[in-house]
Amino acid sequence: TYVGLYDRPAFANELGADFFISVHNNSNDYPTPNGTEVHYYSKVDAEGHTEEDLYGIGSKTVAAAVQKEMLTYVGAYDRKIKSSPALAVLNKTVMPAIVVEGAFMSNANDLSLIRSEDYAKKYAFACAKGIILSMNEAFGN
Repeated sequence: TYVGLYDRPAFANELGADFFISVHNNSNDYPTPNGTEVHYYSKVDAEGHTEEDLYGIGSKTVAAAVQKEMLTYVGAYDRKIKSSPALAVLNKTVMPAIVVEGAFMSNANDLSLIRSEDYAKKYAFACAKGIILSMNEAFGN
């Protein structure tokens, strides 16, 4: 089922989700860009409460943990974590949220990585492990 761009954060907010992750593979008009990056936006509510105040963990912390695991398991070039307040799924969600860009479909080397038999499993495992490790650190195993 397709869920519209602005419906995704609204749905997560209505459900009272504790965390939001959007999983993608990147693309570009040029074939040169490659690698893995994780986007986050550290939100503060109208009363000045941070994600850490409200949820016990922040988007940046989870983004860093997921990026580390993506580099370990997927093996793509490190494009770092990036603060991206303009992304709707990050700025419209109230809970901590990240967008993972696994590799570039527009880059021949990354595309061969994406097409490899075990890429999806490694990608999913890396995301899950990064989230679990950051949650364990924040909330004490």
